Amino acid sequence: MTHRRLFVLATVVLLSAATGHRCIGEVRRERTEKRPTVTEIGEPYSISMATLQREAENISDLRDFLIRNGYPDYAEVQEVAPQWPWESYEVRLYYMHWNLEVDFGHVLFSTAMADLGVEKFQGEIAPEKRHEIDVILQARQTPPEPPTAEPPAVAPPMAPASASEPAAASPPPAPSSL
Repeated sequence: MTHRRLFVLATVVLLSAATGHRCIGEVRRERTEKRPTVTEIGEPYSISMATLQREAENISDLRDFLIRNGYPDYAEVQEVAPQWPWESYEVRLYYMHWNLEVDFGHVLFSTAMADLGVEKFQGEIAPEKRHEIDVILQARQTPPEPPTAEPPAVAPPMAPASASEPAAASPPPAPSSL
């Protein structure tokens, strides 16, 4: 009986470990060299300057930074593995002319201090990230090519009616008012 219980317990442990590993494998989790304490989840996504302004309302250091330095050339959000008291994402600003990346996080400390957030990282933009941003910014500046429309189909000219063919039927005369 004891062997059977151990076998069942071992089977459950192995199956749960295999299932959990499969779920983790579906999402990219990465620790970067420049910030080994932050685990990034998935790919970052670009945000508009209006969205950045709304984030600045919740992250006090971000708001102050934007007032001092102006809006960045590019901004994005990166989801991260949350560590108390941090929110599960960071707002990242990229200033291309300064070669500067600045990351901000929102602190979930208290509802009384809803706009608490701090700068979590400031440093140079990685060369591969800089290239990625350059491509995105160039694509935004290049106007889209107009759609190629097919030339309108031209109806072939009609041959004149011959004398032997009856004239086209004309509409009936309008009723007279007599």
